[in-house]
Amino acid sequence: MDAIRLDHVSFTYEDLRRAKGAPARPALTDVSLAVPHGQFLCVIGHSGGGKSTLLRLISGLSHPTSGRVIVNGAPVTEPGLDRAIVFQDYSLFPWMRARANVAFGIEQADRVLKRGQSKQEMARTAERYLELVGMADAKDKYPYQLSGGMQQRVAIARALAMDTQIVLFDEPFGALDVKTRRALQALVATLWADSQNGKTAVFVTHDISEAILLADRVVFVADGRITADFMVDLPRPRTQELLTENARARQIAERLTALFYESEPVPGAGEGVPAEAPAERVQQGEGASRLWLES
Repeated sequence: MDAIRLDHVSFTYEDLRRAKGAPARPALTDVSLAVPHGQFLCVIGHSGGGKSTLLRLISGLSHPTSGRVIVNGAPVTEPGLDRAIVFQDYSLFPWMRARANVAFGIEQADRVLKRGQSKQEMARTAERYLELVGMADAKDKYPYQLSGGMQQRVAIARALAMDTQIVLFDEPFGALDVKTRRALQALVATLWADSQNGKTAVFVTHDISEAILLADRVVFVADGRITADFMVDLPRPRTQELLTENARARQIAERLTALFYESEPVPGAGEGVPAEAPAERVQQGEGASRLWLES
């Protein structure tokens, strides 16, 4: 059984389009995708192409116009604490200090997943993840006392500390400086690789290098469809040096770059809709064309 499955999913932001007097235009069209347990999938493509819409459907924040989204064998009907998510914006509770924000996520996941942790254990877990993202010294600060990048690190700590089997990332590192971004990329890769229970990740990004560093598999989304799907068959752990020194990594980067130029975004694609607002297996012929990169 796959961790995530989309069967012939289409989605249209009809209300927003009609409110602006524009015809409804599909954000996703007949997308089928299967993500096996334990896979790190990166979704990449143009702004307005459908990447974040895909993630919202998996999270349960939006519902398909047609088709089905299935997580762990059950149809998705609403958001669930079996799926942690990190948004582009920081989504912290402004009345809670950093440690309390992280502990709240842990407590909610613990309640639903029935792990039976004590308050003290949850507090220690919250502090450990704040330390991992470099925010230990800010544990008692409120969100308004933190920069945007610092708030995002707290949000990432909260998602990772919830220890869910599925983690969804919507361009989580976009507001961070290069040094912090690279550190958190390495952290996410390490925590995912070290997971004993085979976590599944869907990670939306515009960053080609980020996708190569993190992904087992990449899908390219253009104009609401999956136009390419391939495995990133590079050894782990991966470093920044790999991107320039490894011929296979350079080949993958060149192909991803070419995909951006081959699939020009449709004019007005991002207008009137939320901002692009995540196995080797993909069902061939169901909304995806296989892209095989030669070794």
